[in-house]
Amino acid sequence: FNVTNDGTVAHQFEIQGNGIDKKTSSIDPGKSATLTFDLKAGKYEVWCPIPGHKEAGMDGSVTAS
Repeated sequence: FNVTNDGTVAHQFEIQGNGIDKKTSSIDPGKSATLTFDLKAGKYEVWCPIPGHKEAGMDGSVTAS
């Protein structure tokens, strides 16, 4: 995953599911981060783990096949 922060405050990217639990360090505005790992087929939850961000709607899911 290549993640770019196009916002105006710091963010992080976290993914969990099927034995995966990975997250980036803090990504400053205008910066990018990369997470590299193998996904098994299935559904994964993704979100910004900075307090209040997930509750503000910064979450979703990814399905690998």
